[in-house]
Amino acid sequence: IKIVKNLPGNNFLNPNSMDLKKMLCINEEDDILIYQGKFHEGRGIRFVIQCITKLKNIALVLIGDGPMKIQYLETAKKYKVEDKLFFIDAVPYKQLSQFSVDAYIGLSMIQPVSKSYEHALPNKLFEYAVTGAPTICSNLPAMNDMINKYHTGIAINHNDEIGFIDAYKTIKENYDDYILNELDRQSLLWNNSLNEIINE
Repeated sequence: IKIVKNLPGNNFLNPNSMDLKKMLCINEEDDILIYQGKFHEGRGIRFVIQCITKLKNIALVLIGDGPMKIQYLETAKKYKVEDKLFFIDAVPYKQLSQFSVDAYIGLSMIQPVSKSYEHALPNKLFEYAVTGAPTICSNLPAMNDMINKYHTGIAINHNDEIGFIDAYKTIKENYDDYILNELDRQSLLWNNSLNEIINE
């Protein structure tokens, strides 16, 4: 039995930028935190919105769609950070890398609301890594293993606000330490990974 991961395509390696700061009128000095995916319960977005109230010069960009969008807006209003929250509708997957590459940090704060979520290994972890963005994610088993193996970010408890803030500050202070080199990025591409498995 061989496991084939649903890894990013070549378009995630050194993609052209959509220039999100210009597109969304985000201040140049702000760091963009990106979440890309479905807006569903258990994705940890409301937790992140709460956390960014304690951080300066932050823009949270959510790319996707789903039933939780209204709740995200309500949470942002509750914590008075509407000006830090930006939405982009779901984009074709082949174009997603052009948005991902503008991330300062990628997010995947999955909450263990089901067995499926507990053992999740989202594609976005690899997409962030290949485009060159460090990640803050939940320390659920598969995600924690990936982050530790490749050293592409920091995994924390899914509801640890202080842990999130500390993770952001640690990445900011040691940013280059969490960026994969070109060879490692290429190893996380679908075609290269598949060829390695075939040739084993």
